[in-house]
Amino acid sequence: MNVKCERPSFNSQFTRRFSGRAVCFWRVALRACSPSCSELKHDMAAVETIGLCTAASGWALSGTGTNCTYVGSNSWADQQLMVGSCARNVRKALDGHSRAWITSLLDKAHGGALIFEDAQRSGDPDGTRAALRAWAAADPRVRLLLAAPLLYPKWSRTQRLALCRNMLAQEAVRALPESGALVALDLDCHAPAAESIMIALSSMNTQRRWDVLTANTRQPMYYYDRWALRSGTLGLAYDCWFNKSQARLHGGCLDYAIQIDPAAQPFAVESAFNGLGLYRAAALRIASDCRYRGTKNSYLCEHVPFHLCMRAHQLAIGVLPSLATDCGPTELSPPQKLKIIRYGVDGRVQVASPAASVVGNGVRMASERRVGAGVRHKGNGKG
Repeated sequence: MNVKCERPSFNSQFTRRFSGRAVCFWRVALRACSPSCSELKHDMAAVETIGLCTAASGWALSGTGTNCTYVGSNSWADQQLMVGSCARNVRKALDGHSRAWITSLLDKAHGGALIFEDAQRSGDPDGTRAALRAWAAADPRVRLLLAAPLLYPKWSRTQRLALCRNMLAQEAVRALPESGALVALDLDCHAPAAESIMIALSSMNTQRRWDVLTANTRQPMYYYDRWALRSGTLGLAYDCWFNKSQARLHGGCLDYAIQIDPAAQPFAVESAFNGLGLYRAAALRIASDCRYRGTKNSYLCEHVPFHLCMRAHQLAIGVLPSLATDCGPTELSPPQKLKIIRYGVDGRVQVASPAASVVGNGVRMASERRVGAGVRHKGNGKG
């Protein structure tokens, strides 16, 4: 098999020293270290393998893509769950809640975490990469994809996120069994209790009604991720940021104050995310030709092309109202412009008149500004 284990030199093209430990690298496209690499068997979290991040096939040793280092074991044998996340400047969230939450979920499920992070021009400004490396070294269930810098203008924000999310989806397809699941999480969002994730995944696997379930927003706050949402039921079946003709007729993203009763049953949408999504591995395989896609200056929410492609494969996407995240204050227009939409426990939708009572109800009022190049759009996932 022509597999080699050695202590690498600093000028080696295919190896890199990591904490003074051995590195295993492949001269052929193997997906895991050979057992003959005895020095590594007891310390798989230290392994670094330089390869490429490719939207079409996930992580690879060769081909066309962005330079990308895989940290940790590339073997996911018999594991049922993958927590997949994109990371950039999230050290505070990691230390505050995300690392503990992921650990608690992995303690309940037989699985691991895969976190994508790209280098920045200024290095590691808030210590995110250092924290991720330390976590992966301490917990072999945590793997990292560390990409070369994805810098503007070659890479806009949604293009970076699209690459990350394509990597996570492709690796889930490769690694997980048919009964497995990808839990896609924005690290700076507060997620629901790990037990609720396990209950939802069990229901998805046994009932097979839903292929994807996405999160609600914790009340009393209004629904956060309106850009990724495509729902005729809730009145947002268009791009509320950049479809100007529809926005003039029906309102832009900030004009929608949506509240979903957490006791309601799951309901179908064409696209949604809201910081947390549960994807059946079997559905991801059916939709293996689907891709997340961003654009220059981020004029497209990367979730929408992927989800619409899944829908074209007749896969069911829904919002699970009881599964609620907190991704921060929901930004809204002034009260007189708002369209207040409430999805009730009985599945009925009520459209209320604008009211000043929404101010202070877990929202931040929007300043008058143009949303465009250079603006960090609210609710399209974090990177």
